[in-house]
Amino acid sequence: MMSYNHLAGGLTFTATFCSLYDINVFEKPEYLALTLTSSILPDIDNPRTLLGKTFYPISRWIERNYGHRTITHSLLATVIWGFLLHLVEWIFKAEHLVIIGMLAYLSHLIFDMCTRSGIPFFLPFSKVRCVLPANPKMRLKTGEVKTEAVIFFIFIGLNLLSLDLVANGFWTTYNKAFATFSHVQREKLHNPEPLFLIVQNRLTGALDSGFVLEASTKEAQLYSPFGEISSRRSSISKDLDKRFSLVENEEYKVIDFKHIKNGFQTQKIVFEEITLDSLNRLLDADILELTLFSNEKFYHYKEGVKKASTNVTMELVSSPKITKVEDANQELKAKLQLIDVKISEEILKEKESRKELTSLQKQHRQLETNFSAMSDYAKGKAVKEIKQLEKEIQGFEVYKAKTLQLEMERKLVMEKMEVEGVFSGVAIKISL
Repeated sequence: MMSYNHLAGGLTFTATFCSLYDINVFEKPEYLALTLTSSILPDIDNPRTLLGKTFYPISRWIERNYGHRTITHSLLATVIWGFLLHLVEWIFKAEHLVIIGMLAYLSHLIFDMCTRSGIPFFLPFSKVRCVLPANPKMRLKTGEVKTEAVIFFIFIGLNLLSLDLVANGFWTTYNKAFATFSHVQREKLHNPEPLFLIVQNRLTGALDSGFVLEASTKEAQLYSPFGEISSRRSSISKDLDKRFSLVENEEYKVIDFKHIKNGFQTQKIVFEEITLDSLNRLLDADILELTLFSNEKFYHYKEGVKKASTNVTMELVSSPKITKVEDANQELKAKLQLIDVKISEEILKEKESRKELTSLQKQHRQLETNFSAMSDYAKGKAVKEIKQLEKEIQGFEVYKAKTLQLEMERKLVMEKMEVEGVFSGVAIKISL
């Protein structure tokens, strides 16, 4: 096969098989140059070819020692070429060079198998020439002008027809051909780049679009950065923010989808003990997920209802507003009042206890003072009373108010009332 057919055929072969890996050989000049160079590289063993003339000393040496269509037309040479390209990738931090270069090199060998002489594909392990197909009458004769011309135009036509396949990749082209939610799901899993989906409402015919956040076999969660989806949204998504919408197979049909590089990006932010103002500035964006904690209760809206809590988890919201609960200290104030009442009760108990002891001591002193002036009968009775009072006084324990623990509790409550509410959590934001 002539060099121009190896160039055209190598381009067709490499571009088609690289599309299976979402590699576009036309995307970068170096990819295209590598494809074309590798597709004729095996003919470096022939000094009469373009590459052989360019590297004549090397070409002449290979021809003298091995001959044409020998060692450079083998599986071993393909592997060596792949290894060299791997070194280039490693040194220059490049990518896809190995697969592009080896496929282009392999294309040359496969096309030369289709000639009458074939090639020793397994050299040096075997000198048997490999051919495709087995019938020699169906194989090509190198240099036959008409045959070579027909093959060239076939390759050119295939290249033109496969431009869309090469640009989008095989699997994207395959999924777009069927255009169902199931294939949208496959495409989302296959390619991590942002996927932009266009759907049509089955009832109104209106077109809607948005980036696919999640997809299943029957529905897709869309994000429309420029506002609310135009047509009637699914009832399941009625509580979602206007920029997010759930489209279902029963209500919508897939029209088209495409990957948009840098369509949007997500940013995960972990924050700790920030103020309410800082939090609202942080959340002034489209939020995929939000987990929020606070040392105080705060207000937030969930499903259109204003709720108060110390923690919340949200998904698919735009600029959620967090506000302070004005009566957040009411509970602490009530607790503080209860502690003050308990302290007063304890102090009162201690006073009553001391008052009772003082009364017993006073009775004891009065009996001792009046004892000498009493009659014998009264003295006998007073002796018993004095002994009883002494016994009661000796065994009396003054109630000690348990205020120390209560004062500590009161101090903690006061500190909580003085502390400003702070917020911690994790937010995943969307940025265009």
